[in-house]
Amino acid sequence: MINKKRINEEANAFFEWPNHDKTYVTTTSMLIFVNMIAEMVRAEEREECAKAAEGFADNSDDRKWVSGSLYDTLRRETAASIRKRSNA
Repeated sequence: MINKKRINEEANAFFEWPNHDKTYVTTTSMLIFVNMIAEMVRAEEREECAKAAEGFADNSDDRKWVSGSLYDTLRRETAASIRKRSNA
């Protein structure tokens, strides 16, 4: 997970300072670092999406995410709506 602590750790590993003063970095170095952090975030998001997709693929019941009573209500209302339109 990307948080302030991890960004600080990544910055300490990424940037090279000539002395103990860590006040300034070049714009180029900062932009490269920000791009690196953004790619880390994108990679984590892709991983989370892949895990979520696996969960959906493993779901043998296509309506498992909908509770039984809600599913039945939706099915009844949809059928009623179709009958109403076909009788009009």
